[in-house]
Amino acid sequence: METAVANPPDAKKQYSASSDGETFSGFYDSVEEALCSHASDNEHEVGTTIDVGEVTPHKPVIFTNRVLESLADQAYDECGEHADGWLTGVPQPAYAELGEALNNVLDGWLKRHGLEPRFFAVTKVKQYVVTEEHIS
Repeated sequence: METAVANPPDAKKQYSASSDGETFSGFYDSVEEALCSHASDNEHEVGTTIDVGEVTPHKPVIFTNRVLESLADQAYDECGEHADGWLTGVPQPAYAELGEALNNVLDGWLKRHGLEPRFFAVTKVKQYVVTEEHIS
């Protein structure tokens, strides 16, 4: 899996292309569009290769179990054995509610401060040989 920096697209499947297999650029609706555009933009010749893969935007997630473990550890550090077992056995509905609330807060905070990830992973990368059709 490779990573790249840019503003990743929303929802629909998109593709990105690379001349070196490491630095991906552009968002395209199809593999063919990625090949043709990247080949012409980068002055590829027939017979050279271009890597194309699916864009997967990064979605930051707060893991509820880690938050609860951190809170329990903090309580134990401050209060000793009296805090032992606190937050174990949280019912699933309450656990899910906390996870949703924390992630909603994170999403809103990232948006308000312009801190949304501007990078993405590129998966399912395949290498294609440039043909005359890609550069004409």
